[in-house]
Amino acid sequence: MASSMSIKITGNKKVISTLRRYNNLFGKLVGMSVVEAGREVLIPAMKEQLKENGSIVTGKLANSLMLTFKSDMRSRVIVDLVATVPYAASVEQGAPPHEPDRSTIKDWVRIKTGATGQGAKKLVNAVIKTIREKGSDPHPFMMPAIQSSKDEFARRVVRKVDIKLGRETGR
Repeated sequence: MASSMSIKITGNKKVISTLRRYNNLFGKLVGMSVVEAGREVLIPAMKEQLKENGSIVTGKLANSLMLTFKSDMRSRVIVDLVATVPYAASVEQGAPPHEPDRSTIKDWVRIKTGATGQGAKKLVNAVIKTIREKGSDPHPFMMPAIQSSKDEFARRVVRKVDIKLGRETGR
């Protein structure tokens, strides 16, 4: 069973201020290590998953993957893993019936099939009709990539924190 412990320090304001500063610095160090490890492990794993799913058409989704971190006022580190294209969630989770963006579908049809002219127009209309009526199936890339690379990611974070603290390790 997991347990947690909290310690409240009262008294000397200089000591408390120093501890808070170190807590903030350590949080930033961990956050930077998480982002670096994520860029080295998670994002490549997601790009590979997109390839395996056959989901790379223009490369915009794969190139939109980002990891960022920030600290909040309570000394927490928040790491965001995002795909900035508007259709990323639909690729990951699928989507209910909706009106798709015609230009995106045109690009998809052109790149996937090589069709042009009337043939391309018919395919675009058929894809749009299917999405309007049935939605789109999921092609998960984030969660499978995180699951398959979480152990290496954790090792990499620990190694980076150790290095930043000046403790070289054999991990």
